[in-house]
Amino acid sequence: PMGLEWVEINRLSSTGESKRRIRCLSRHITVFRATVTKELDIFSSALYGSPTTDRFSILVDGAQFNPPDHTLIGFGESFSASDPITVEQYINQWGGSGDVEALLLRVGLGGLSRAKLTELTAAQGHTLRLLAAMIDPSKVLVIKEPFNNVPETFRETVAEMLAEFAWKKHAIVIVTHLSYRPKAWIENEVISRVPVERARKATIGFGGASRDVESSVSLKAADASSGAEKGRYPLIPPAKRRDGWAAYRTKSWIGLGAAALGSVALVVVASFVDTSGTTPAFSQRADYGVLGAQTKGASAAPPQAGQPVSEMLNVSQPIALEQPQPKPTLIDKYPKEVREAVLLAFNNPEDSVKLWYKSAKVTSSVSWTGGENKEQLRAESRGNPTLADSAGDGSDSELAERREEIRRKFLEAIQGQQ
Repeated sequence: PMGLEWVEINRLSSTGESKRRIRCLSRHITVFRATVTKELDIFSSALYGSPTTDRFSILVDGAQFNPPDHTLIGFGESFSASDPITVEQYINQWGGSGDVEALLLRVGLGGLSRAKLTELTAAQGHTLRLLAAMIDPSKVLVIKEPFNNVPETFRETVAEMLAEFAWKKHAIVIVTHLSYRPKAWIENEVISRVPVERARKATIGFGGASRDVESSVSLKAADASSGAEKGRYPLIPPAKRRDGWAAYRTKSWIGLGAAALGSVALVVVASFVDTSGTTPAFSQRADYGVLGAQTKGASAAPPQAGQPVSEMLNVSQPIALEQPQPKPTLIDKYPKEVREAVLLAFNNPEDSVKLWYKSAKVTSSVSWTGGENKEQLRAESRGNPTLADSAGDGSDSELAERREEIRRKFLEAIQGQQ
């Protein structure tokens, strides 16, 4: 038999306005969520039929929800002492068929097929009710704490059976309270975790307050239904799903580790970079502190009370870095006076000639005050280039000849050294 389509739960205010609307779809297990347990208790009581502080309207495929017509487990139910039936007979009453003993063995009730219901413990009775309820999908299955009374060894098995029951038989399963979350329900599209409180922001999961989400789920369920009829089961097997989740977590940790190592590498490299534009050698950087200059072997004095922050951090002290020395050239072999004169002659030839002229003017014993003496000296020194160039400021052609002579002599001196 095929199950129902949907259950709609409306929480109403005293004036009849809808405070929260939850729609539980078939082929899904709807798990209620809340920040406080009191909210879960209110919805649980409404499904059980107990009076609550708020008004509720619960519909099943458009008809009113009647708790006795459906299956509720975990609400304090017990087997009647006057009922002498056995476990196997109880399963058959629900429509079970086939090897009952093998079915009981799967959930930890092996060897109890002929035991009477009154002989079972509370935990065994709870597991038996879950097993029997998964036979008939024509009733809404409402469970409060489905796994608390199931032996820990069989919790994952029961969780997988519930998911298969909801999906394959088009059943509606509602879990009002869930303390133990099985691994088979993690990253499982059959499980819909729905907040019962008014959502402040969008919540991940199926069956929320948004009509767009409900429409998307309906289309997805219809598509999955057509796929199931063709032999395609859209759910990933629980074992593979857990393996895939473990692999995903492993990849995530590897990615985080690589990012952390990359960050450490950036910090290490940045500690050797000088923000002033000069990058010293790594061996030299170790001689200085991060916030101020500090030589090897020097210990920083502890900060004194009341000392300015700038002095404590030593940020006013510039870091004196050793600059690389240039390689020696051929001109470095000459005396300092010769090097300076040669560089001045090449870089600023006019200044060189004027400097030479001033020097000659001071040391000369000739008087330059009279015009006749000046003209006489020019006439007498025409055959002497050195003396001619020293007289007066000289013309442009004379300065050019003198500059050319200085360059020629320098090149001859260079060639002689080579």
